[in-house]
Parts: sequence; structure tokens; C-alpha cells
Amino acid sequence: MALNDMKIRKAQATEKPLKLFDGDGLFLFVTPQGGKLWRLKYRYEGKEKLLSLGKYPEIGLADARQRRDDARKLLAQDLDPTVIRKAQKQAKTEEADIFEVIAREWHTKFSPTWAKTHANGIMSRLERDIFPWIGKRPIAEINPGGHPKSPTCGHLKIPHLWPLENPPPSGCF
Repeated sequence: MALNDMKIRKAQATEKPLKLFDGDGLFLFVTPQGGKLWRLKYRYEGKEKLLSLGKYPEIGLADARQRRDDARKLLAQDLDPTVIRKAQKQAKTEEADIFEVIAREWHTKFSPTWAKTHANGIMSRLERDIFPWIGKRPIAEINPGGHPKSPTCGHLKIPHLWPLENPPPSGCF
């Protein structure tokens, strides 16, 4: 029998974890501490897998069913929903590891303690002198030694002094 909102709200924590099944692999997992978590049980390439869909009440019954249906559509296309979720999470992480994103977060964090003119000056220099060169690069690729890693650029010691009309060789950044 399918779940309804009343059954979900009345579900109480017990000594052992409790599973309230809805259908098509969707169930509400009630922990001994009282947490209510949506889970999807499915099989992919002959192996049983479990996908977490969110926490109740942030994710209601209708949303959990929609997420279940979305996962089932991926399975129908022979795609593992867990792998898709991990790939999406990795893409977000990589996007967050871009130099410009980290520099802007740093500026936001520390600028309240600076004079307004100082904070504005730092951001304008970053936008003018740094972001065009290394703003879109992953932070892990940037050498903190002050010069590019490329051997063709070893003589260029101070990147912020490169004139914009005479950029460094393409192998530098």
C-alpha cells in the first residue's frame, strides 16, 4: 500500500531502523534517532543499489516520488543514477575550484575588515590584471612560486607586470 502524508508524519522512531515502503523501490527510512530519509532501492547491472533522495520534511512525498521517477527514467536509458549524481557533484566541485571563484570568496570574506577604497582597489586589480590570465584556471594548476610551470616561460617572474598589449606566450597560462 502506498504511503500518504499522515502515515509519514505519524511514523515514530523505534529501537531498530524502520522502512516504510511506497512503491517502485521508494521508501522512507526512519532512524532510531527519529530522522526520516527518503531512499530508493534499485538494481543496476544485477547489483542492488541504494540512492538517497533527501530528508523529510524538506523533501515531501510528491517530490520524493518525482525524484524516484527521474531515477527510473535514467535506469530505463541504462544509466546508473548514482553515477550521474556523482558526476554532477564533481562538476560543481570543479567549478568551485576555479581561481576567480575562490578569489571572489576570499575578497567577500575579508573586505569588511578593510577600508572601502582598499577593498575596491584590490577587486579592480584582480579583475583587470589577474582574472583575464588565470581566472578560469583550476586553483590546483596555479603555481604559487610566482612564475608559470611551463619551461618556456621560466624567465617571466612577475605575471602582474606583463603588459596587456604584449601578453605572455600561450604556453604560460
